[in-house]
Amino acid sequence: ALYAAGYFGDSFGGSHIARWDGSQWDDLQGGVYVTSGTFHYDAGIRTMQVHNDGAGERLFVGGGFTGVAALSFPGQSSFVAAFDGANWEAVAAPSTSFDTVIRSFTEVEIGGGQRLVAAGDFTKGATANEDGLAQWDGTTWSSLPALPAGHGQRRILHKYDFDGSGEQLIVGTVHLGPAQSIDSSLLRLEGGQWNLVGRSVNGEVYTLDTLDDRT
Repeated sequence: ALYAAGYFGDSFGGSHIARWDGSQWDDLQGGVYVTSGTFHYDAGIRTMQVHNDGAGERLFVGGGFTGVAALSFPGQSSFVAAFDGANWEAVAAPSTSFDTVIRSFTEVEIGGGQRLVAAGDFTKGATANEDGLAQWDGTTWSSLPALPAGHGQRRILHKYDFDGSGEQLIVGTVHLGPAQSIDSSLLRLEGGQWNLVGRSVNGEVYTLDTLDDRT
């Protein structure tokens, strides 16, 4: 099925997320909700990823929402939740819930298993993590190696096989410099540590993708 997510209201068929059923948009049991006064850039659903964590394929959604309409325990569904095609599910216990917006998901192999990785502005949630990065193993959120100092907000995630040895996790960061200048860096996780991919750029990288163009 086709899913649309972002920051929109009921006129599109749901609250920040909807599914096309072939003739109209379905609101997925009311979708997610946002606390009044939340800044537009942070609100709604910012990222989606289909991932099988051992419980079957589910659509994981992350963003700046504070709860799921179909769930009665909003603290467990703040900023991240999963939809299995029929029902919404929480993805964390209250003690490991995130404290603010998730901006990107990707799925990548870490430690011999496929992990869902989240990046964003959060500084707590994901056990022992204070770096805006976390991985989900199907049971708990846990931290990833800390990025070097000075790399700012974690905005985008991707994966790429640089040399034929397997896909590596890539994170894109944004740093506010002198006189409100913006610099972006891409880093890849190699052998438990982060290394720059080339040099930083002036401005912001919004997205990454790959194309088999034989280079």
